[in-house]
Amino acid sequence: MKKETIKINSSVLLERGLLAFNQGRMNDAYNDFCAVIDMPDAQKEHIADALFQRALLNEDEEQTEEAIEDYSTLLNLPDLDAHRAGMALFNRALLHEDEGDSRSALEDYNRLITWPFAEAELVAKALYNRGLLHEDEGQTDKAFADYQSLIDLNDAPEEQIGNALLSLGALHDDKNKPEQAISNFADLIALKSATDEQKAKGYLYRGVLYQEAGNFELALSDFNHLVDDDKVVEELKVQALVLRAKLNAGAHDFKKAVQDIESALKSPGLMEEDREDILPLLEDYEREKQALA
Repeated sequence: MKKETIKINSSVLLERGLLAFNQGRMNDAYNDFCAVIDMPDAQKEHIADALFQRALLNEDEEQTEEAIEDYSTLLNLPDLDAHRAGMALFNRALLHEDEGDSRSALEDYNRLITWPFAEAELVAKALYNRGLLHEDEGQTDKAFADYQSLIDLNDAPEEQIGNALLSLGALHDDKNKPEQAISNFADLIALKSATDEQKAKGYLYRGVLYQEAGNFELALSDFNHLVDDDKVVEELKVQALVLRAKLNAGAHDFKKAVQDIESALKSPGLMEEDREDILPLLEDYEREKQALA
């Protein structure tokens, strides 16, 4: 009796590879994805899925050139679906950035941003990342345009809008335009779906700008919010404590300033430069007490 050979099709191999991937058996997954890609009669969508998954595996193994090659092969496939094409372009751009190849990264971001079938979330991320690249190259006008385009983009995720508002506010501050920066941070704080950390940074940076403008009550209000909000991360909370201590010391309310200094000194999030900055305030407090004695 002849032994019958069972041929495994691309669908079965792909599913087996995905199962191995989800179970953490990366070598088995990699081998199955390679088998699908090399299979002469594999379905096109299975090859696309296998290329994408192999690219992700290569990324995890820091095989950057191999991952870029997989994404490039994927993007050259005919009739590639919009989601997979968008993800491949975005991921390849990130890898180009990691390799220090800003030009290739910009080309991928440009292609994704202008592609009519790209998903809004990917376009928003590409606009933000392109804005950062423009900033790094000193092209602030282009960075401004990208962040504003992201904010105006229909269906852009609010978290991405929050990132753009933070960067736009920082750029306006650098350009000595505090009113526009304050407006950007206020818009960020008002975003319903912005992350807690984004909103906290909005309060912190707006408070600093209020303080620099001499609007001490508004600055104090923003710092108070940060100190009192349990959702604020420790690093930002301690910065607010330090700033509030300086504000109160400047108003000669050393009792409140010392309370904040003592709280800040107990915090593991206190930066060394802030520690050196606030310790002299304790000396000022002692001199104030002696002068009143």
